Amino acid sequence: HDYFRVLYRQIQEQSKQLITSFLRLFHLLDKNGRKSHRYRKKTVFDILGTAYEQYIEK
Repeated sequence: HDYFRVLYRQIQEQSKQLITSFLRLFHLLDKNGRKSHRYRKKTVFDILGTAYEQYIEK
């Protein structure tokens, strides 16, 4: 029975991290998604790279 509790906790913890990453990504895309390199602003692909780097650092 302890195995199920441990498994459940791990799933919850990983889900929270995933949700946090998606929320951060959504806010960055909402804030910067329409900007272009013409004005040296971030594009969607730059933001995705930034979110990926932040996730890897953790």
